[in-house]
Amino acid sequence: MKILDSILDFLFPQKCLYCGQVGSVVCQNCVSQLPFPKTQICPICYNPSLIGKTHDFCQKRYNLDGLTFCFYYDDKIKEAIKKIKYRNLFSYVDELVARGISKLDLEQFKDFMIIPVPLHEKRLKSRGFNQAEIIGKVLSGKLNIQLRTDILKRVKDTSSQVKLNKKAREENIKDAFTVNSKVKFKNMKALLVDDIFTSGATLNECAKILKKAGVQKVWGFTLAHGK
Repeated sequence: MKILDSILDFLFPQKCLYCGQVGSVVCQNCVSQLPFPKTQICPICYNPSLIGKTHDFCQKRYNLDGLTFCFYYDDKIKEAIKKIKYRNLFSYVDELVARGISKLDLEQFKDFMIIPVPLHEKRLKSRGFNQAEIIGKVLSGKLNIQLRTDILKRVKDTSSQVKLNKKAREENIKDAFTVNSKVKFKNMKALLVDDIFTSGATLNECAKILKKAGVQKVWGFTLAHGK
């Protein structure tokens, strides 16, 4: 396998997705320009919070317990996610996740299970892949924690959230997910994975469904934060 990888690297050398320099998906010069967060942010009020934990005064029974993200959603990250999502350039995911988590303390998630936000089967069939699952697989490998794709299912084919305000997003995503009734949720801790956090409607809806099923703690993990 290493020999094959070496041959492929020789025939199709990696190029920086920003400047085109041969050698890596993101060169050292461009890494320094990536929008790493100076602090994590409460997923409910969007104000700074230690390690991204939901503030006590923001916490409700079925909210996310916290959120960890790698980058702010600026033009550079927007370009990278667009290439991953619409041009199937999955090699970018591994590099971006590696770069992103290099500045994060993720020790708290060692006893969590990674659960990617699922796509509706109609959308999955059309696109051919779920970017949240791809990110989740990379994260699972790097943190050595289990990935579960059998827990959450998307049962409602929702319209795009992009142009909706926060209230409309929450209504649009309401009742869009269900859990696998065969899974035992007692004492489970879940790390929900998605590509971008904007209003938090999707991750909080997933958290609500999981917590009602008996999951003890639910955090979110995204490549980027749009606020």
